[in-house]
Amino acid sequence: RKMAWISWEKMCQRKAEGGLGFRDLKAFNLALLAKQGWRIIQNPDSLLHRVLKAKYFKSTSFLEAQVGNNPSYTWRSLMEAKSVVERGMRWNIGNGRSVDIWRDRWLPTPNSFKVISPRSQESSVEKVEHLLDSDRRTWDINKVRSIFLPFEAETVLGIPISPSLPNDSRIWAWTSNGIFTVRSAYGVALKMFKDNKEKEDKGECSDPSKMDEVWKSIWRLECPGKIKHFLWRACKNILPTNFCLARRKVSKWDGCAWCGETESSSHVLWDCKAAAE
Repeated sequence: RKMAWISWEKMCQRKAEGGLGFRDLKAFNLALLAKQGWRIIQNPDSLLHRVLKAKYFKSTSFLEAQVGNNPSYTWRSLMEAKSVVERGMRWNIGNGRSVDIWRDRWLPTPNSFKVISPRSQESSVEKVEHLLDSDRRTWDINKVRSIFLPFEAETVLGIPISPSLPNDSRIWAWTSNGIFTVRSAYGVALKMFKDNKEKEDKGECSDPSKMDEVWKSIWRLECPGKIKHFLWRACKNILPTNFCLARRKVSKWDGCAWCGETESSSHVLWDCKAAAE
């Protein structure tokens, strides 16, 4: 009963991804801290921004700030969540003067929001404002199509430009209205943890998308929750079969008591002749 059949990390995955949908407390805490970081960026006149700026980033911005020497617990926490803010935001184009074409996140193309077109060595275009027609106050179509790959050029041309050319602004990239939500930030934090895990595993991971419909079909069943949970465990192969017990060194025999073949979850439920009968 005290045996851990599956890691907490996997149980925190969404049900559609094969988990049980438990909340990852570390990721949720980062999302809450990211909310405070976002407020600092969006409200430069606030008391919180002025106090932190005077102490930690006098000559830079919050996004360029470092932990520094002898930081407070609050500042260390905000710095840990800064990566969530950076990954969750992008530029909303106004006049294009503040946005670097090649380094900043400004395209409405998840997940990177960055330009992937190769930069020509002869190109001197740096800012997004250089892609605009100053007279008509819209995109310079010929210039955009000459700089970017065809599909990316169409993405750029699809970004609306206001005739008044307001200042560029930062918006939250993971909501349709550009407004920060803790829920979307939580998703960003989970994605960061997943990407870091894949890097540690050298990218050797299977594509879970093929199993999405399987998991969805299980949780849509009209039956008691304990039956759904049992089916989930069977598909995860974490039932206490002889095969699983032998693999965990609990027993020495992994065979079926009826036919002697390896007793896996699929064998117990479907493949064994006794089960079929």
